[in-house]
Amino acid sequence: AERLLAEQELKEIEWILKYQDLANYRYWRTRGMAEREPETGEAHRILHEAEEQFFRKGVEDPSELVLSGLTKLEAMFKRHPTLTVEQELLEEGIFGLLLWMEILNRNGRNLPDDFPLKELWTVAQDKLPEFRQDFLRKMNAPR
Repeated sequence: AERLLAEQELKEIEWILKYQDLANYRYWRTRGMAEREPETGEAHRILHEAEEQFFRKGVEDPSELVLSGLTKLEAMFKRHPTLTVEQELLEEGIFGLLLWMEILNRNGRNLPDDFPLKELWTVAQDKLPEFRQDFLRKMNAPR
């Protein structure tokens, strides 16, 4: 009877795991945990504010603001490494880096050897043309 009960419990666990896979449960659980963290929300807010300053308000050098947002986003990725493959977060990180690099370039400064999200930047090289095109489109959009 115990063996039959153990087999039944194993089957139940197998079905639970199948349903979790079907609904991408582990991803959404991790994403939810990450988004609940104050630092993640702060990263989103800071990067959005830096973008607003650069594109709409004409602030020439919000580089420290962007750097702060990138640092917070990197910390979130370190706590939740499985999220580095998530398209929306990847785009936010790469877009933030492109914005920071544009600001540095406009102010005659070079990219430092070490910077937040450098690993993400390295991994995303194959997608950079697409990200750059989107970034340039946004830079040239009427305001």
